[in-house]
Amino acid sequence: MIGGLAAVAAVVVAAALVLTGSSGHGGAKSADEAVRIYLEALARGDARGALAIAKTRPADRTFLTDEILKMQITKAPISNIRVLQSSNRVSAHVIATFGDQTSDETIVVVPPKAGDGWKLDHGAIALTSGKGSRSVAAPALLDSITIFGQPISGTGVAYVFPGWVDVGSRNQYVDVTPSIEQQTLLNGINRAGQINLMPHFVASTTGKEEARRAIEAALAKCAQSRQFSPPNCPQHVPPQGFIDGTASWSGPVNSDAIHVDRFNERQGTINFFGMADFGTLTVQRSDGRTFTMPHLPIAVTGAADLTQSPPKITMGL
Repeated sequence: MIGGLAAVAAVVVAAALVLTGSSGHGGAKSADEAVRIYLEALARGDARGALAIAKTRPADRTFLTDEILKMQITKAPISNIRVLQSSNRVSAHVIATFGDQTSDETIVVVPPKAGDGWKLDHGAIALTSGKGSRSVAAPALLDSITIFGQPISGTGVAYVFPGWVDVGSRNQYVDVTPSIEQQTLLNGINRAGQINLMPHFVASTTGKEEARRAIEAALAKCAQSRQFSPPNCPQHVPPQGFIDGTASWSGPVNSDAIHVDRFNERQGTINFFGMADFGTLTVQRSDGRTFTMPHLPIAVTGAADLTQSPPKITMGL
């Protein structure tokens, strides 16, 4: 497992989901009041109070705590809560501000059974990394995603309150950014099911630096080989008239002209290409004489796997 934490991304999200459990709150007198109680509980950092006004609660409450909620509202305070009178008694027209973003939405509230009060159907968002879906990212990258610095549970779903969410990665070689800003806020509270983070990964500065170190180490090892065409190496000496196993590269390898670029999300790899100078090549000829070729530049291409630590180098791609 790759240690460290890459740069994190903030995204404002809002409720939509399928949860389990039940609450102990008696409920509100109306749909409007239920929504107001919920949002005001969130705004003051009261996780238990917010969950109590929801009809169903998630089994996993790792991120549904006062501590996490206070992190959310510190980053993006919930303010200007206005629940406007609705002509439809089973919905509430709500306007609220999350940080610097204002959401204006009509939220559906399920009518209570006889003797019960009004409650929101759900009180948290079900976030998923998208693993198993048609995600463009490699499974190993999706597995590295963290919410508030913690990995997503084995179910692949993280339950969070509406608001700012800290999305990051345990893989220090990549940076991750969720792509869900436009489909969240309070408009999500009427949705059912899970919200896919739709993460986008790029190679981090650390990832590029470590890839280059791994490339340099791989080329240095290649330069130690006496074969004409060592495996997973860029050298290819024509065998005609020479004795295989007698190649000698003076080194050290100069790889300054190699470019490390073009991260591939599907594979979790970053490509590299360019020319490397292996120094002077000395090889034994079949007639017993020694052949020397000074400063032979060699084309180098390949990929560094950033899902592994250190990055695994594959030449010749």
